[in-house]
Amino acid sequence: GWALTMSVMVLVSLVAGGIWLTRNYADALATAAPVQITKLTSSGRAITPAISPDGKYVTYVADELGKQSLWIRQTETLSTVQILPPAEVSFQGLTFSPDGNYLYYVAYKMPKHLGVLYRVPILGGTSQKILEDVDTAITFSPDGQRFAFVRQYPGSMETAVIVAQSDGHNEQTLATRKAP
Repeated sequence: GWALTMSVMVLVSLVAGGIWLTRNYADALATAAPVQITKLTSSGRAITPAISPDGKYVTYVADELGKQSLWIRQTETLSTVQILPPAEVSFQGLTFSPDGNYLYYVAYKMPKHLGVLYRVPILGGTSQKILEDVDTAITFSPDGQRFAFVRQYPGSMETAVIVAQSDGHNEQTLATRKAP
């Protein structure tokens, strides 16, 4: 008798919960604003995009005839500005600074050897070399004072998670892992 009573209570609770979720989910869908999608580029050459923290800018790499350049586009006005001119380089790991003022990127001179992390103002200017031997995009700490990335050591078949200050100083290895 006790097991039957508990089974009925569980079944009633599940049905009531399902009804409640269905009604609340339907209300949420009814009040949701429609999504607006806008095509930002039609060149067919845009790769590796990144969106600024405030959503006002999109940066991307334009790849043409073996040369790559960095571009930024303002999402509201659709104005596009070239940040870096075409060069025989592979741009990867585009990341906006938390305040949205700088673009961090990893550049590999062709043929690919060593990734170098740079920082450039989002409206263009001189790139500043931050750190060498960076193998992934960076990710910032919540306060923006530090960033993390992955570094690979092919000789020892190890991969490490590294943390450094936003200017590239005071590297610390958080964890390492041997292949496979």
